[in-house]
Amino acid sequence: MARSAFTGPTARKHKPDVLRFLEQIHTEDPWSISTAMRSVLLGRTDRHALLRTITDVPVLVIAGEEDAQFAVPEVRCMAQAIPDSRFVVLPQTAHLAPLESPDLVNDAIDEFLASTTT
Repeated sequence: MARSAFTGPTARKHKPDVLRFLEQIHTEDPWSISTAMRSVLLGRTDRHALLRTITDVPVLVIAGEEDAQFAVPEVRCMAQAIPDSRFVVLPQTAHLAPLESPDLVNDAIDEFLASTTT
């Protein structure tokens, strides 16, 4: 279940290290997987009003193109709720972006930070 909940087709086909990581966590600490799944799948609450209160600070919102838990349109709405935030979609990436696509995540963060420093 965690595999399909937190990975996309690219990771399932081409990133066995991500699958091994999830399997290891599931084996060694199944409680953490179940807690994450409950909070992401069942315990999600609308935070758009809270997001609108973020002001005067640079914000980068990253979405994974293959994220089934927080689909791109949903993450785009979150980003739009934050005044002047920057929104980036990472291709061939699902919910565990830093694990699945660390280079893309780092590049997005580096580019964002470079654009916010003067």
